[in-house]
Amino acid sequence: MNSIILDIRGTIDYLFCSPEDSYDYYVGKTLGIFLILSTLNLSLKQTAIIPTNGLSLFVGIVFLGYVFRHRKQLFLSSNINNLLLMELMFSGLILLSCIRYIDDRNEIGSRCIYTIVFCVPFYVFGRKVKNTDLVVEGTKKSLYVVVLLSAATFLYLRINPNGDTYNMQLGYALMYPMLVFWKNRREKSSFFLWIVSISIILLTGSRGPLLPFIFFIAITQIKNKATSGEVVKRFVFLIFVLIGFFQYKAIIKTILDILGRFNISSRSLSMLYSGIATSDSGRREVLQNAIDVVLQNPYFGVGIAGDIPTLGYYPHNVFVELLLDYGIPIGFVLNVIILFRVFHNTIQKKASDKEAYLLFVAGGLMPLLISNTYLQHPLFWILIGMSNQKLFQL
Repeated sequence: MNSIILDIRGTIDYLFCSPEDSYDYYVGKTLGIFLILSTLNLSLKQTAIIPTNGLSLFVGIVFLGYVFRHRKQLFLSSNINNLLLMELMFSGLILLSCIRYIDDRNEIGSRCIYTIVFCVPFYVFGRKVKNTDLVVEGTKKSLYVVVLLSAATFLYLRINPNGDTYNMQLGYALMYPMLVFWKNRREKSSFFLWIVSISIILLTGSRGPLLPFIFFIAITQIKNKATSGEVVKRFVFLIFVLIGFFQYKAIIKTILDILGRFNISSRSLSMLYSGIATSDSGRREVLQNAIDVVLQNPYFGVGIAGDIPTLGYYPHNVFVELLLDYGIPIGFVLNVIILFRVFHNTIQKKASDKEAYLLFVAGGLMPLLISNTYLQHPLFWILIGMSNQKLFQL
């Protein structure tokens, strides 16, 4: 309890004090502020405490104000040319899509304002990062606030008779905190907050955030050299995995029965128990429709956010989405660059920095293989920035 109180005090200092931090730590701190604002935005919308019109734009203005108020010289002196170039390029692409699909310009603009305000800056900031572990460390204090806001929203929606038990957005808001707290699970406060995070994710019913978590555990176990003590731990872990594999239905039924006594349901656990947790929920049809549109527009694509007028939804796969937006020639090149650079950095990163980089691979890339759009996922952009530091640098 004392460690949690100390962490809360540290969080307050983190939010309101401005020590002389390194560039990498401050990039993480800026990402942390974004995560707080994003979760606050989500909480206010879902609880309907205040009108939501213009709320996202207000959050964006607050975020940019924070960035330029603190260390503006550090950011501007190192990133101004790349930032201006990227903002101009994407603004032009968005404008072309708005002109091309004039009837859908409001929806396109609503999605892409997120790209301009949040995603592009984080891509540019990521290109100067030298120590990924410092970036993760810089976000850590802010995640206490993210979990607190998410827990409050979760409880409000559970108590409210009109609250929905399924909440995909809340699950994804806790995805990055879950990964960071697992990375720091040896700290009591981090382990406790990891329990809170994954419990809310399971109870809200979104399976998507669990994929990055499983990937992160698996890939970090593979890359770590095992000491004799680690071998014993992994053996014990394997035993529990085998028990869970053969007895998972009995275990899940017990958990569901306990939750049922408190009138609590869990979509994810119910799906696991019924054996449909691996169903694609219509994603296969979505992907097939997206591929059909790609083949109909093979050379230049449908334009950025062109899935809105042509499909009505994003393709649920970042690689297909890039082919859809930019056409097969450019989309293919972008996909190859992303895969090669991520793989290359995973191999080349120092051991002390590799786990933090893999955390961004898990949180930035893996969710885009099953959900969301790259145009509204800043973790993907900062990952790509950190992975392509020597490409097209001005």
